[in-house]
Amino acid sequence: MMSRFLFPAALFLFLFQVTCAKPPVRMPAEEAPRPLPSQVSEFVPKKVYDLNFISAWEGILQSLRETNMPLTVRDRDKGILRTDYIKGGEIRRMGKAFSTRYKYNIFLFRESEQETVLNVRCLYEIKERSGQSFGNANDLYPDEVILLEKELYRIIESTLRRMEASSAPVVKAEGKERA
Repeated sequence: MMSRFLFPAALFLFLFQVTCAKPPVRMPAEEAPRPLPSQVSEFVPKKVYDLNFISAWEGILQSLRETNMPLTVRDRDKGILRTDYIKGGEIRRMGKAFSTRYKYNIFLFRESEQETVLNVRCLYEIKERSGQSFGNANDLYPDEVILLEKELYRIIESTLRRMEASSAPVVKAEGKERA
């Protein structure tokens, strides 16, 4: 009689153990809060500016100063600017709190004598609030990374476009004087 109940009980325990022993199912990542309005996501940066390298460099530094963006690297010869980490929002996922931070790498390239290419890259990092170190989360939160990059492009571009507009008549006037 006891063996009649022993087999189904053993089978149940085996199945229970097998189903519980599987690797955890990965839940889709929750999005971090989006501080930017939706119309900013429509923004497409120009990236190539009708400015010489020095003017573009100075314009970008001006934009970063106006927004109190902390810089850790300034290498004009290589065309590299790097910001310090900026505290991001908090993410709650599966009962845990995560802290975020990000920094920017800004690259400038001379396209020609009067054209400069701007390239902005964001490094987005996350850690469990009680954790010890941050880890790269660019692949986990690509939408957030893109929004942060577009926001910095928008800030920088507002300065560079004004500089382009103010330098355009001067270039035309110089051309007329030579003729």
